[in-house]
Amino acid sequence: GALYVRRRPRAHLVPQIHGGGQERGLRSGTLPLALIAGFGAAARLAQDCLEEELMRLWAFRDQVLHLIDLQDSLHLNGHREQRVPGNLNIRFDGLSLDQIRQGLAGFELSRGSACTSSDLEPSYVLTALGLDRAQAARSLRVSFGRFTTQGEVTALCQALGSLCSPPS
Repeated sequence: GALYVRRRPRAHLVPQIHGGGQERGLRSGTLPLALIAGFGAAARLAQDCLEEELMRLWAFRDQVLHLIDLQDSLHLNGHREQRVPGNLNIRFDGLSLDQIRQGLAGFELSRGSACTSSDLEPSYVLTALGLDRAQAARSLRVSFGRFTTQGEVTALCQALGSLCSPPS
């Protein structure tokens, strides 16, 4: 990672590792040249494919949003457009958590954030958006990343469609 420290207004940082006193006492030790070069190469790669990657993630998002529009029991939590491209939060109405888990077995989806993974309370973000505890409990976060494939998104859409439209 990298840390940018603004000059004005002055940020007050506290050293995390004490020792040699480099960088006005905020860093100790010798800089890891190989890691710095690797970070630079990763930043260049990210910049080179940023536009294409954003378009791909928006397309995945739109594919799932289209499915949500077709299902009465699926709802998008949060704003439809003003969001990061690789993230959706979906609420399931009329389904139990067990039904949702079984219907989406094999997919890695999350009910909360990493920083609250041990907390059984509903997401404070979802309750701040106006969802009640039961609605928040029936919500899942879907994340797409650089290595998500079109086949995986298609399979997710098929599983969501089957889950929300049980056979008659």
